[in-house]
Amino acid sequence: MAGWGCELEDDGDLDSARYWYERSAQSPNGCGSLFLGTFLRNHGDLEGARDRFRKAVDHAQAEAAYVLPHLVTDDGDPDAPGRKIRQTYLNNFADAAARLGEVHRALGESDTAYTWLNQAAGLGNIHAMAQLGAMLWDLGRYDEAVRWLEPAADAGVHDAMFYLALIMDDRGNTARAGAWLAKAADGGAPYAMGRFALHLLEHGDIDEATSWAQRAHEAGDPLIEHAFATVSERMGPREEGPQSTNSTGDIHWTPFEHPCGCVIDWGWSSQEADPRSFIAWCTYIINEVCPWHAEGSTIAPEARKSMVLLQWRAGQGGFFAREATGQDVELGRSLTESLRTLIGQLASATHNSIKVGEIPAAYSAALRRHGFDPRSAWFEQQLTDIILNRGESALEPLLRTLEAREGDPER
Repeated sequence: MAGWGCELEDDGDLDSARYWYERSAQSPNGCGSLFLGTFLRNHGDLEGARDRFRKAVDHAQAEAAYVLPHLVTDDGDPDAPGRKIRQTYLNNFADAAARLGEVHRALGESDTAYTWLNQAAGLGNIHAMAQLGAMLWDLGRYDEAVRWLEPAADAGVHDAMFYLALIMDDRGNTARAGAWLAKAADGGAPYAMGRFALHLLEHGDIDEATSWAQRAHEAGDPLIEHAFATVSERMGPREEGPQSTNSTGDIHWTPFEHPCGCVIDWGWSSQEADPRSFIAWCTYIINEVCPWHAEGSTIAPEARKSMVLLQWRAGQGGFFAREATGQDVELGRSLTESLRTLIGQLASATHNSIKVGEIPAAYSAALRRHGFDPRSAWFEQQLTDIILNRGESALEPLLRTLEAREGDPER
């Protein structure tokens, strides 16, 4: 039944596929729950997937607890039948635990995610190692992250290669960072292609960097144009390559409304910060009073009409602020409402309130083919459009290309 569900899913008959997955999940063993959970995860029902994976884990755990104590194994013989059976039961549990941990992580349930991923990784599950390493990287626990990322990267997991490269680069080992980025980029992930392009650019390989930047852009990296332009400007003028848009001089402005009612034009400059940091900053400042009304503010009234530079983090540059004027006042209020709504969706429903129908079909299909969650990618794209593109969609050229490819199987 699960196998027939897979065939139907591959053919695009999702309703029939789900029916057979659900039938298979009614069986006494946990195999059907594993298949159904994977289907639900792939189609955005993370909470449903979590429940199914938990049933699969419970079954695998119970099976192992019953069978393993009765096995007679020869620890000196890796080919002994008992040893092989033992490993099979442990692998079944680790596979289910890895998927359960992954979904808990996607739902923002970090402590529970760590528990399951750590168990699965400790049993040698490569997917769990990569997930756990990425999670530890997010938490800034780099030494622990490397312990799990290295074996996963050696096993060919591109996400593990990417995060391992970031750690190597942060530690000044640019040669190893470049080697891992190259392998991750070859895997086809847009973010890996984009980061590899920046690495090449920073090390003077302009032609190759431009090529990878273009590939990342075509693959759907929403930030590569801005990031590439930022690094290029720090290095000096260039004639080719993706160019940043929506700027006034060297400062890129986006207005937002604050709780005090003021609408402030916020800007970032390539000399002070980068676009990813600006996105993080804006999601924070929309819930804070403006710089003029902040407690202890010493900004002179005459400075508000021009601009001021506010430091973000010590030694990490800052962002510009000025009073919004003209049409930017209404734009700022509209963008703030859109941004708060988007963040609210993430906080309250972890992407589940973003309906599948809202995501362009060709875009969603392309993301699934490369192993990405369409809801997550769609959220990040909307975040980029609101903050970096002042509410304008940067996805239209990519969608036209994807739709053309969907209609032409030869492309």
